[in-house]
Amino acid sequence: MPTPVEHLLRRWLCAGRYTSRYAETNGGRLHYYDTGGPGPALVALHGVSSGASLMAPLLRRLAPTFDRIVAPDMPGHGFSQAPESMALEGLYQASAQLLDQALDAPSVLFGHSLGGALAVRYALERPERVSGLCLLSPAGAPTPDDEREGWLDQFEMSDHQASVEFVRRLYVDPPPYLPVVARACRFLFQRDPIRALLRSARANFALTLSAADLARLNVPIRFVWGDAETTMLPAHRAFWLEHLPPHAEVLTPPHFTHCPYLEYVGDVAQLVSDFARTVPWRAEAAA
Repeated sequence: MPTPVEHLLRRWLCAGRYTSRYAETNGGRLHYYDTGGPGPALVALHGVSSGASLMAPLLRRLAPTFDRIVAPDMPGHGFSQAPESMALEGLYQASAQLLDQALDAPSVLFGHSLGGALAVRYALERPERVSGLCLLSPAGAPTPDDEREGWLDQFEMSDHQASVEFVRRLYVDPPPYLPVVARACRFLFQRDPIRALLRSARANFALTLSAADLARLNVPIRFVWGDAETTMLPAHRAFWLEHLPPHAEVLTPPHFTHCPYLEYVGDVAQLVSDFARTVPWRAEAAA
């Protein structure tokens, strides 16, 4: 169920250029925002426990720059239904079906965290539908066995103090209202679909990518991983830097944490917009 804040943010987005829409998929009825119109789009894919509505400040900032923006809620997130069995593979398959329905031309995919892993997987399986990838602290890198459980434990947020510590790492300069954000974050991670998703990740992170996967990417890529990132592991960053194809552009802003759009929405919007301007938005770009 969406939170009251998500309802308010949906009203704010829809007061601008966005329309709230739904697509029927094998994973249930999924929600997405769309500024409308045919042709290529910028697709914004959120991270785990988040949702398109919670990226509203960034989406509003990006809206004047693009003819079309599509921002889905993954299954079990935001205004989308949760399937009976919430697992990473099913989440990807349903999200891919939504994009298959929503997109009618090769588009630029902007993916944050789990959304970055989804974006790469979609580009590998539907290359004709993707003209570029902008990845912000993407998930999908292999996690060392001896660090896996400890890394996943941070998302459990068993008490308020654990959520405060988790959220503090998302800011360079934590705001005075951080305890309020921490309570909201813990609530989002404690929802049944998200807990089921985390359990599935412990059992089998189905969206883990390989070096061979990254080598197959032949579209323009902008990879952004801030020097202040502490939510993901150094091993994750090392994998991407070692195996991204040579044509990928790598940016490491010193002030970016895992969720830089919480503090630096203008900087994130600029990085996405500047990258999209360099991408040839033509069908042959993804051939």
